Amino acid sequence: MLQNAYLLAKIGADAAENEQHFAEMLGKWADDFRAGDSHDSRAAPGQ
Repeated sequence: MLQNAYLLAKIGADAAENEQHFAEMLGKWADDFRAGDSHDSRAAPGQ
């Protein structure tokens, strides 16, 4: 039972860390987009 509680706590902490990183990256992407640096690596050459 204690192992289950540990695993749930560990998963929760990892998820919270990932959410924070995603929020930081999303803010950076939004800033880049507003600055006009919205190049898309998937775009065909010349576009």
